[in-house]
Amino acid sequence: MPKIVDAELKRIELAEVTWRLIAEEGFEATTMRRIAERANCTTGLVTHYFASKDELLLAAVERGIDAAEKRRLYLRNVAPGLPVLREFIVTMLPLDEPMRLHWQVWISLWEQAAIKPMLAKEWLRMTEFSKTQLRAHVDDAFRRKHLQQYIDIDLQTRTLYSLIYGLALDVHHKDRAWDKMATNVIDSYLRTISTPMHWNALDLETSTAS
Repeated sequence: MPKIVDAELKRIELAEVTWRLIAEEGFEATTMRRIAERANCTTGLVTHYFASKDELLLAAVERGIDAAEKRRLYLRNVAPGLPVLREFIVTMLPLDEPMRLHWQVWISLWEQAAIKPMLAKEWLRMTEFSKTQLRAHVDDAFRRKHLQQYIDIDLQTRTLYSLIYGLALDVHHKDRAWDKMATNVIDSYLRTISTPMHWNALDLETSTAS
């Protein structure tokens, strides 16, 4: 009796294989043949589910985003306002292996998007999704008066996102000293836009970045 294959599960498996390969070996080295080898299947099976490597790259990035969202579920238990804003930003940084891999794949998408309009469109969509999430946390902290009331929410969202992105470009760093430096950069900026009372009330010792 022929083996029944769940199409969606197979697509997820191939996307995860692609995600890890791109992170480990780079986009150019991640060929359809290499993906098939790592997934223990034929190249024909890979192309049955994904017509091109670009499609696989997008699927891989989506899997990374989904995984990051699942890891952020604990944020529901973090105090609202400034505490959860800071913690959300920390979860976006490449401070652990899953997020380092995620950023390596994301940077591959960014590079390919510069020369491929279809990928550029998807890259912008995913970027706007992340910015919208960040803005919601900035807005909440502002409304709770945890942030200085003279700030521009949209400007601060763009500034924080740029800080995160700039730090993430150093994804190849994997030591605790870099992790500490990255969180210090974020904390240094957040301190300037937070009210002193609420910033001083933060328990930074219990943060995931500590």
